[in-house]
Amino acid sequence: MRKIFFLAAAMLAAVTVSAQRIEFTELIAVGNFGTSKTFSEGDVELTIDNSYGKMQVDANKTKFGTSTADMWQSTNRLKTGGMSSVTEGQELGMTLYVPSAGVVKIYARSGSSSATRAIVLIQNDVEVLNHAFNDNVDAVIDGDVKIFPVFTSEKVSEGEIEIQFGKVPEGESGSNGGMYIYAIEFVADSETAVENVFVAPKATKIMENGQMIIVRGDVKYNALGTVVE
Repeated sequence: MRKIFFLAAAMLAAVTVSAQRIEFTELIAVGNFGTSKTFSEGDVELTIDNSYGKMQVDANKTKFGTSTADMWQSTNRLKTGGMSSVTEGQELGMTLYVPSAGVVKIYARSGSSSATRAIVLIQNDVEVLNHAFNDNVDAVIDGDVKIFPVFTSEKVSEGEIEIQFGKVPEGESGSNGGMYIYAIEFVADSETAVENVFVAPKATKIMENGQMIIVRGDVKYNALGTVVE
């Protein structure tokens, strides 16, 4: 029986780890960030090009979700220090690798008290997320708690995703600039999450020599879960 409980727990754990969230747990000053850095959680990796040299991680508690009932609170944030760029010598960008099909969730703020700035995710030359937001407009107030939205991509596949950030969309006011990234989460498709989970064979109960025996596959167990010949 103990083996049965173990298998059930393993299946639950396999489903639970389908969501992998990268958080920025280490404080890093501007001059100590380096020109490149990789953050990871499980099989998900975020690679940052900081040739521009303006990125940093500082302490900041911000709440995300739709209400106090489902909110998540950060401890730190990644400050990009500018809009994403491919200009030589001023490169500033992010690439996210995901291990399977699923969706990406972005926990971010515009980095400005007034400007509307966009965050864009591109995979295989297709935009899977393009959302412009303004902190003063998009946040919700639940009681006396200010909560910022989480942005979810369309379905993505295994591979790399380019993340662009900080540009003011055409027709919006404000200037291009840096953004605050609090976390990036990947949620695998449910069928992908359980694809490789071991499913225990069906158990059958029989009586042998006056004892109840549980037959699972080709193995027999007694009522205590001990293998019997």
